[in-house]
Amino acid sequence: MNVELHLPDLPDVPVSVGPPPVALGRPKVAWSERLRMLLGTYLPLLLMVALALGTWWLVKVAPQTTVEAQSTALRHEADYTLERFEMQRFDKTGRLVALLEGQQLRHFPDTRELEIDTVRITFTAPDGRVTHITARQAAASDDGVTARLEGDARVESQGLAGEPPVLIEGQRLLANIHDQQISTDQPVRVRQGGTEFSAESLAYDAITRGLTMQGKVRAVLQPQPMRR
Repeated sequence: MNVELHLPDLPDVPVSVGPPPVALGRPKVAWSERLRMLLGTYLPLLLMVALALGTWWLVKVAPQTTVEAQSTALRHEADYTLERFEMQRFDKTGRLVALLEGQQLRHFPDTRELEIDTVRITFTAPDGRVTHITARQAAASDDGVTARLEGDARVESQGLAGEPPVLIEGQRLLANIHDQQISTDQPVRVRQGGTEFSAESLAYDAITRGLTMQGKVRAVLQPQPMRR
C-alpha cells in the first residue's frame, strides 16, 4: 500500500555568508539633554544649599532683638529726676542710721548710678554720735550703699564727751553708707582741735572713730597751754 505525505510549503529564509554582525554602541546624547538630566538629578541638592546660604545671610543682616537693641540704644541720659529729696536707712531695730539728702537727684540707667547735687549725708552711731558729710556733687550707686563725693568734700564727726570733733577735708571722698566709713586715695587734711594732719590717703570709721592715714603724712601739733 502506498502512502503519500504532503508537507506544507516553508518560507524561504535568506542565508548569507560573511563575518558576524557588529553590536552597535550607545547612541550619542545631545548636550542639552545631558544638562536636563543633570539638573533633574542635582537640582534638589542645589536648592538645599541655596536655602542654607539664604538663611545664614538673613541671620547676619537681620535687626537685633528688642532687648539687644534697647541695650545698645542706652545713652547717658537721666530717666528720672528728684528735687530736694532724701533717702533714709534703718537698722534691724528700726533705728535711723543714715540719711542721704540732696538738692537734685538724677538716675542714669546706663551706669546704674545716682548723680546728686549739693549732697549731705548724716551718720548716726549706736552711741548717738552724729557725723555730717557734705560735698558739691556725688555719684551714688542706685541702691544707695556707696557714694563718691567730689568738690569741697567735708566730714565732721562729733567726738566723745569733752573731745573736739574730727574734721576731714578733701576734693574726693568715698562714703560707705552701709558701714559708715569714709576713705580716699587723694590728698586729704584732718583736723581735731589744734592738731592738723595731711596725708595722701585715708580711711575713717565713723562708728569706732578709727583713723588710718597713709603716704606722706605731715602733722602740725598745737602746743598745749602750760598749767600753773
